[in-house]
Amino acid sequence: MKKIKKLLFLTCLSVSIFACDDARDTNQEAEGVVGFDKKAMVSVTPDVLSGDVNEGDVITYTINMDKAVTVNVGFVAVLKGGTADAADITLGSATISKYNTSTTISVSINDDSFPELDETAIITIEADGVTSGYSVHPDSNIPNYSYNIISPVDPSDLIVGLEWDTTSAPDIDMVSFNGTTEWDNQATGDHPEVKNLVWGVDPDGTYFLGIDPYEVEAGITSFSYKWTLGQPDGSITVIEGTFDYENRDTVYTTAASAALGSTIYLLVQVEKTGTTYVATGL
Repeated sequence: MKKIKKLLFLTCLSVSIFACDDARDTNQEAEGVVGFDKKAMVSVTPDVLSGDVNEGDVITYTINMDKAVTVNVGFVAVLKGGTADAADITLGSATISKYNTSTTISVSINDDSFPELDETAIITIEADGVTSGYSVHPDSNIPNYSYNIISPVDPSDLIVGLEWDTTSAPDIDMVSFNGTTEWDNQATGDHPEVKNLVWGVDPDGTYFLGIDPYEVEAGITSFSYKWTLGQPDGSITVIEGTFDYENRDTVYTTAASAALGSTIYLLVQVEKTGTTYVATGL
């Protein structure tokens, strides 16, 4: 009889141990991969649903969960497609703290003032990783949002952008001339250089755009360049080529810049009539 009681005691003890292990496993599961009943349905509401946005605009996405969870849940804005890239858009992130249900994420459309064709961007909101994804119900419907990014346009001036191979020439400046008269310049050390070099209020006539090869690496004989000219009507003129640095003084028409104290090599001719600019390479 004593043996039977001892056996019953051991059996009950074993059941209790296994029950504790099961409870421990259940708690661990609740802290890790949770069941669908513990996942939150997520919705996203942007203040700009789709369509046109301008450089410099900020889009705010409000994220809501239909229930609070016991862990922090991180979200991030993701560029899913389009012609824009990481240089054009700053993608934000945010976290809904445990026991809370909402947050906001901002996405900034970067304003580089550079004349270019309009670009497109497809943006969505996602959990920022596997851990946060555990708390997001798979049936959450978070769509993609499509935008057309409007590039800067001046209503009367010619916006001039200059790009070049910076590995060969770390610093190039640009200068404009009205005929033979030095007119304006942009010499900041930035890449690209951007400025309204010919204004709508300027006299009609022939203008020239040229470069000052301010800093060129030793041994370089040539480097590529690209002019991008933004017209008041939104159209873009692109003129690109290879600058013959080695033979520059015999290949190109030159002009003196008193402002920069440099010789300027003329590469583009602009015919201005009112607010219309016709540009050709020299």
